[in-house]
Amino acid sequence: SKRIEDPRKPDSDTRKYRIVTLENKLCAILVSDPETNSAAAALAVSSGQLQDPVEVQGLAHFLEHMLFLGNKKFPEASDFDGFCSLSAGYSNAWTGMDRTVYHFVLAHENLKEALDRFSGFFSCPLFTEELTDRELNAIESENNKNLQEDARREFQLIRSTCKAGHPLQRFGTGNYKTLHDMPQSAGTNIREHLLSFYKDNYSANIMKLAVLGREDLDTLESWVHGLFSEVPNYDTAPLRGVLPEDDPFDATWKQLYRVLPVKERRKLVLFFPTPSTYPIYLTKPMRLISHCIGHEGPGSVLSYLKQKGWATELSAGTATQTQNFSIFEIGIKLSEEGVPHYKEILSIVFGYLNTIFRRGSREERVRILREVTLMEELNFRFRSKIREDQYTEQLACNLTRYPEEHALCGPDLFFQPADMDALDALMDRYFTTDNLRVHLIAPLDEQPDLPSSATWDEEAWYGTKYVRRPLESTDFALGTAPGVDSLPGLHLPQPNPYVPQQCEIKADPGSGGKPALVVDTPTLKGWHLFDASFGQPKGAVQVQLTNFACERSARHAVCLRMILEVLQDVTNEEAYEAEEAGLIFDIANTSSTSPCCGLRLTFKGYDDQMPKLVKRVLSMLAALDLKQHQGVFDLVKEATVTDYRNRRFQQNYMHVIIASNRVLEQPFYSNEERLAALEPLTLADVQAFHAEFVSQLLVEALVAGNF
Repeated sequence: SKRIEDPRKPDSDTRKYRIVTLENKLCAILVSDPETNSAAAALAVSSGQLQDPVEVQGLAHFLEHMLFLGNKKFPEASDFDGFCSLSAGYSNAWTGMDRTVYHFVLAHENLKEALDRFSGFFSCPLFTEELTDRELNAIESENNKNLQEDARREFQLIRSTCKAGHPLQRFGTGNYKTLHDMPQSAGTNIREHLLSFYKDNYSANIMKLAVLGREDLDTLESWVHGLFSEVPNYDTAPLRGVLPEDDPFDATWKQLYRVLPVKERRKLVLFFPTPSTYPIYLTKPMRLISHCIGHEGPGSVLSYLKQKGWATELSAGTATQTQNFSIFEIGIKLSEEGVPHYKEILSIVFGYLNTIFRRGSREERVRILREVTLMEELNFRFRSKIREDQYTEQLACNLTRYPEEHALCGPDLFFQPADMDALDALMDRYFTTDNLRVHLIAPLDEQPDLPSSATWDEEAWYGTKYVRRPLESTDFALGTAPGVDSLPGLHLPQPNPYVPQQCEIKADPGSGGKPALVVDTPTLKGWHLFDASFGQPKGAVQVQLTNFACERSARHAVCLRMILEVLQDVTNEEAYEAEEAGLIFDIANTSSTSPCCGLRLTFKGYDDQMPKLVKRVLSMLAALDLKQHQGVFDLVKEATVTDYRNRRFQQNYMHVIIASNRVLEQPFYSNEERLAALEPLTLADVQAFHAEFVSQLLVEALVAGNF
């Protein structure tokens, strides 16, 4: 069997790695971590929903469920789940369009037994006839739970409206109708479909396994050899039967779709289908586009739309990925006022792409890319550990997408300098109005310029109501390449002030491992702890601002919430720049354990520029003048009112949490009381509360890390 020792890993990662390929061509990445308390494994198979037969939609997902229900080695239906639960762990799986991933985590000493059970999924499953009915009901209830989820409804609409007959058009989750009634009326048996799908698509050569445990690499390798060598290999092609050249995105797909949401939701989404971006991972040209369009600092599309009061959030990047195609998505969360201006917003986005980005100097683009490359390199070198189950899942997935030697770093690093000419060619081909689909998502009574003759279609599986028409040149109010003069204030991202200049680990001043009280006055307490035990040039600062006025009434509580919301908005550009440079800050008015009387500010990340950020955010809070932010206040008040209204549609378990808080918290203000207090609240009310809040604060701070 072939092996790769120690693929490139983060500097601060002390774990040992080995990648082995067994005789049956199953490829496994082994991770030895002598310090871990949990062991985990994940297996990704390059087979998924796109292979569902048209007469049994949801079959790949149903198969994923059935593999948990016993195999020849361990025939009991709940054996594996039960074993994981009893070992302080859990197991789960998910089915994507072109891969299915199974994973588990449990107490480290039980890894070998768990792998023995897990390997049976892929070597000798039973597909017990009498359990299929039970599991069909589980699929049905999973689907019912999803029916009101707007994100799922919109994603299925993207699928259902693609080219007739293309595998993407099918219903990937499946339900009782597609997995029981339809096969039955066609005179076929669901178990026979399961057996043939499994034999056709589950082959060792397209399986990637990740195993993390305390044991050394040789031990892990011998276990994997012993347990997974029996998985049969049929030399199956990944995503067998789905033709890469079959383009699902035809002219009907590339139209303007008005979509009615379940919840109160306003969004404008632009979709640009492209070939899969995995083959171009060495240069990652899309990252420069998504970085600039998705930027939230000064001069960005979002900053521009916020000033107009039209949008509150924007995201950009490749959102849907398979080995055959990708969809680049620009999603803009609109305000109520923004919805009627969707045509101007479409023009602004194209103006940024065609005028600001394309005509910006090549040197500027190279500088921005250099900054992005530097931060990705730093973030990879000093990556913190994540949970073992998430990590093995990530590694198994990476092996399905990237060459083995890049299994750890493939998604993150830039391996070759970008070719700006190739980037321009990519944009000429794919980022055009001819290759565009638009979703305008808003409640019916807010849909702008809706023709009276419009008839609403219903998507087959979720019942999503939509109406579509071809995009026209008039849908771009300022054209698709407006001049710079009609885009005042828009420009490429400026150099980021928070990018670390140095990443040295400082020498321990001899703190003895305990925080020292370094400032102690009646209104201010400050602790300091030097800690570089993870070998990372990072730190954390936590500042608690307490004022008991926040608890006096529901009105006081929502005043604090409004200060929090406005502050989050006005510091958004700062937060965004900081986050791009590996510094995260968060402002909250609750903690995980209890309501807190005031605000809690948390800063984490590279220590080099952190003092600059802490000072900047605290001064912005102290000097907050709401009169300068009337537009922001109106927007966040509208969003917060919507939030409180929508809470009655939350899943049942959230209602139970609120009911238990009512019993445990004193004082307690319900969502209804908060909504009633918020609706009449004015900017002047909140400004008066701000003055009271900052005038009588108890400040407690802890500074810990490489300081």
